[in-house]
Amino acid sequence: MIRFIWIALCLYFPIVARSETPLRIVPGKQTGLITFRSQRDLDPSASKVWMKFCNRLGRELSYPGPGFLSSTTCQAFDSPRPSYSRSWHVELIERESSFEVKLHFFGRTSSQEIRSLSFPIKEPVLEHLESDVLPVALARMLVETNPTGRAYRHSEGGPSFLTRGELLPFPQDLLVYKLFFDKKEGLWLPRLYAHTTKVKNRETIEASEKAHYEVDESYRPLEIGKGYWVRGLDHEERQSKYQAIVTGALEGKSAFSQSKESKIKKIERNKNFIDDNLLGSLGSSYAGFRYGKSIAKSDSIITQVNMVSILAEIGGGPFAGLRGYYDLFPELRQGSGSDLEYFELRRASLGWAFSFELPPLISPLFTTVNIQPKIGLLDLKSHFYATTLDGKAGLDFNVKNIFDLALEIGVEKTSTWYRSRVWGSMSTANLGISAKGAVTVKSLRGGIDLYFDLFQSGRWDVNLLTFVSLETLDISKDSGAPDLMSPEIYSVSSNLAFLGLGFTLSW
Repeated sequence: MIRFIWIALCLYFPIVARSETPLRIVPGKQTGLITFRSQRDLDPSASKVWMKFCNRLGRELSYPGPGFLSSTTCQAFDSPRPSYSRSWHVELIERESSFEVKLHFFGRTSSQEIRSLSFPIKEPVLEHLESDVLPVALARMLVETNPTGRAYRHSEGGPSFLTRGELLPFPQDLLVYKLFFDKKEGLWLPRLYAHTTKVKNRETIEASEKAHYEVDESYRPLEIGKGYWVRGLDHEERQSKYQAIVTGALEGKSAFSQSKESKIKKIERNKNFIDDNLLGSLGSSYAGFRYGKSIAKSDSIITQVNMVSILAEIGGGPFAGLRGYYDLFPELRQGSGSDLEYFELRRASLGWAFSFELPPLISPLFTTVNIQPKIGLLDLKSHFYATTLDGKAGLDFNVKNIFDLALEIGVEKTSTWYRSRVWGSMSTANLGISAKGAVTVKSLRGGIDLYFDLFQSGRWDVNLLTFVSLETLDISKDSGAPDLMSPEIYSVSSNLAFLGLGFTLSW
């Protein structure tokens, strides 16, 4: 047992020798945290104003849209400390005479300040956070000077961006590139793919709603459906204009309201809803395979079986959180003739995970907790012997397609290059009748899963999965009115343990 605990701890707190390869910064997979702190004494009720502003700023920084983040989390300014589990941290600081915005990037184990903006103020910032223009201008300043730029997914029509709600006209020229981060040197390494030029006088009904660009074909070819970053060439001039807009908003001198949504825009928004939420539900999903080797020490044939699993999860759209599992304990045979023993177990299940962010005090260890009810089917085929006071007794349990109900709870920690998960579950399968009576299969399981980044290419990521799991398996059958003198066994309990490897493919 001590050896097993040591293996589990080594898996959960790994010391991994990794080659220092540049970290790929993938569009659509960048998460962000937004925090606020002030040198002034703030009324706790003002947190509502801050959270409303923060949510608006988060939307302006998010993708698909003008931003680069796939998701953002707002933290109230009265929280004890920020959570650094996200890839990016937008820190807003109110000082006596200035308002500062700092952008940090967390590259696996270290952080780097990417951008720092400062604006003069004469009044408390919270009095002007409800300005419509402030979150828009701040988001544009951060996005257009950030190494990532805007996230963009290439399509047949070439690059095009919605212009409604923009404070400044779209840049005339854009660069399309992929981005890498060298953690050891602290350098951002762009790989240029294309140069685009805005199309002038394009006679389409969408001309007032979108900025269209033509691609210079002399660069690397752009692949349809792949994610890239785009950035304008005139960002320095634009930054000075944004600076003036933000300063004015903080002084209460600017007002900004978006124009009413056109019919064309409404149609496009509805179409995007279908594409992104219904047809795009498979986005941010993964599928995987794993193999577990039995490490239990027992003479029972049950504890000697190995495990093969297939798992999949939908991460986007209305089906986000839907998970499927298929566990197989391949048939194991030993002995021969009248001493032949065999055991095989199959279970398939479908679950729905409900995830919740953990408070900042816990987030350094775990960032989310998920609760997952599951339903499935279980098959069991077994025949083995046990020693009783009356001698050798036969154990024969055979069932097919009985319903398996389960509840699983897990906590996760997400970093930029690995994800860890500690989980536990309990299940009961007994709604089925076999040829030899009603059989009940109860299981109490738990384990640690670790996912490490191996390879990233476009929209596909390959991860190495290492895991350790324990299981107590109780099998019993209804004997009716058993003869107490009968040597037949009506229940058996076994402790299983597995140590294994696998891989997952996410997109």
